[in-house]
Amino acid sequence: MAKLPETTVNVNEVSRISSGTIIKGEIISPNDIRIDGNFEGKISSKGRVVIGDKAVINGDIICENVDLWGEITGGLYVRDTLSLKEGCKVNGDLHVRRLVVELGAQFNGNCKMLADGEFEKLSGKPQPAQAAPAVKEEPMKTKILFVCHGNICRSPMAEFVMKKMVGEAGLGDSFEIASAATSSEEIGNGVYPPVRRLLNADGIDCSAKKARKMTRHDYDYYDHIVYMDRYNEANILRIIGRDDKGKLCRLLDLTASPGDIADPWYSGDFELTWRQVHDGCSALLDSLTR
Repeated sequence: MAKLPETTVNVNEVSRISSGTIIKGEIISPNDIRIDGNFEGKISSKGRVVIGDKAVINGDIICENVDLWGEITGGLYVRDTLSLKEGCKVNGDLHVRRLVVELGAQFNGNCKMLADGEFEKLSGKPQPAQAAPAVKEEPMKTKILFVCHGNICRSPMAEFVMKKMVGEAGLGDSFEIASAATSSEEIGNGVYPPVRRLLNADGIDCSAKKARKMTRHDYDYYDHIVYMDRYNEANILRIIGRDDKGKLCRLLDLTASPGDIADPWYSGDFELTWRQVHDGCSALLDSLTR
């Protein structure tokens, strides 16, 4: 791999969060940012973000370049290069133009390599004026995020059941479907074995799925945030603040038997949860296509 050119930084133009500092909120900066403390929220920078080895971040970062030694739970939206250094820990999704990964870096999530113009679209930044494309644009997809406590039982079950339903309806290209947790307890873990067996018996492969935690950016990105029970709703609101856009919906509330979907982690009744998820996903698909 070719060595990347070194970057010269003017120390007088760097915003810094020192070790031992704890900040919650949103940071918008035209300059480079270095973080050595704890931060929860959203960071937007027109420059480089450096995350030191003692830093812990829970939230999203939108910037030009990132050098990451510390730990982040959330989304990274990088116009140019993301460098994952030895010992870093990433739990969340990456949207980058270039990715450099050193031996010993840990990453749990999905990675999307960005093409021209995609960074602006995903990050919400204005795009420069361009001539109309000669090719036909892809149709807009309906984006659904299923959410439960740990993202190892109910929400991945709903994710894969819904994917199968839209595929069988010939609508696979019209939907983008994923799932996430409200807690950090199971981040990086696969689908719980009893759920995996039910999915496998239905011809569904979920082996690549790893649990991740929902972020504030998920609320902006997805059209529908579909949760399993009232406790999920309360925890989602702690992450997003308010449901200003009316995107939250409890899955069984779309059926003739509204209420919570039983958590099989505690009940042990995975067949009941399987039936409830099927009923809810069928009602959800009907509501979105009729």
